[in-house]
Amino acid sequence: MEPSEIEFLAENVRVSIVPNFNEGALFLMEGDVGPFRAGMPTSVPLWMAADLRSRKKCRIVQPVFLNPEKLEEVRLNGEKVAPATLGLYYYICRSETRSATLSFSRRCPIRSSS
Repeated sequence: MEPSEIEFLAENVRVSIVPNFNEGALFLMEGDVGPFRAGMPTSVPLWMAADLRSRKKCRIVQPVFLNPEKLEEVRLNGEKVAPATLGLYYYICRSETRSATLSFSRRCPIRSSS
């Protein structure tokens, strides 16, 4: 899979946000998003989450695959991740951290053993 294809797919991955504003549902070509209620989690595409976060309109909820316990479990069990999936996760992390500062509940203390 080409990097541009991974980028395209990653931008549309749904992530959970907690908005700090109220708004009705938005009707997009790829599907409906919302409604947005302050303090209530909702699922939006990554591109929208990054845009809202950069405008200080929401907090992005830490994705499950970046949970320190889950990462440690994968590392200890030696689980293999498909390259395409790994690339997708990498792009999601890179784009979230590049375009918006994430406010994760906990920092991940896991270090590579190699």
